Amino acid sequence: MGRKVSAIIPAYNEEENIKEVLETVSRTELDEIIVVDDGSEDGTSRIVKSFEDINLLVLEDNRGKTEAIKAGVKRSKNDVFMFLDADLINLRESHVGNMIEKFFSKKEESMVLGVFKDGRTFTDFAMTLHPKLTGQRVLSRDLWDRTIEKDFDGYAIEMALNQTCREIDVSIEKVELKGVTQHMKEEKRGLGKGFLDKSKMYMEIAFQYLKNHPISDNTSS
Repeated sequence: MGRKVSAIIPAYNEEENIKEVLETVSRTELDEIIVVDDGSEDGTSRIVKSFEDINLLVLEDNRGKTEAIKAGVKRSKNDVFMFLDADLINLRESHVGNMIEKFFSKKEESMVLGVFKDGRTFTDFAMTLHPKLTGQRVLSRDLWDRTIEKDFDGYAIEMALNQTCREIDVSIEKVELKGVTQHMKEEKRGLGKGFLDKSKMYMEIAFQYLKNHPISDNTSS
């Protein structure tokens, strides 16, 4: 397996945030960078087009994070993927490099997670509670292909990938992304809409978890 990595960045109405992420990734060793504009209604695509070496894929309708990533994977040319959120704050070239290095340093197949550290109190706390829900990760095409056979959608992609790793005994490694945080949905979309979107995200994650961990009836007869 070569060291060529395709970065896939799903984005929905990220005009105000995505430029910082793209400025960072465009300076890294990534072989391919694909931004999937998931039916944005703002100037997200315009920002992406200002970067000559970044590929833009535009979806006409908002399909959700999972479908956006699927579209990006389908367009990609490499067998190793880096998934990144479009609203990261303080992402550095070293963070990207450390995740890639960690992935290729393992003799056995693994999936690498980027976990926020020393960014903001709220996002740090969320990562402490649920580090495996991070959207920042490096993985193989084979792991992805095994995962898309599952029944999931929306924001459940991270849970589905984690489940595949458990099923086929692929190790999950973590890399600290020191100083990195991200814009919260309430900040980007307003308190009401942001809260509803976040609630939907957690419901989809919980539903995926319950599908894979059904509550058994332990009542003895």
